[in-house]
Amino acid sequence: MGDLDEDFKFSLTERERRYAAVRGAMARERLDALILTSGPDVRYLSQIGGFGCQAALFFSLDGAALGWVQGEPAAALEWKETQDWITDVRPSESHWSENFCAIIEEKDLTEARFGVVSAGSLS
Repeated sequence: MGDLDEDFKFSLTERERRYAAVRGAMARERLDALILTSGPDVRYLSQIGGFGCQAALFFSLDGAALGWVQGEPAAALEWKETQDWITDVRPSESHWSENFCAIIEEKDLTEARFGVVSAGSLS
């Protein structure tokens, strides 16, 4: 991505506008978190993914977003450094569903209500 990084960044003000709108909709639907695997939706809330990189996102009603990118750890580090919307970007060599199950347990959200935004399979 190199020198083009700034061309693809949105401001933190834009992040807060988007987060407020999405969290308002989540509150109306009584959702505690969203599970996102659709590229455009992941990018809308995180700025990670695209450019041939598959990404997924866990977006909670009241916490920081967490993203994964498939591939080597260097790919996750690059996405972490390229954007400033989310600070927790992890590499993933497993299926998305395994990542989501692990974070749901990590955050003690096993009784929570989730929305799933996906263009395909979660496997």
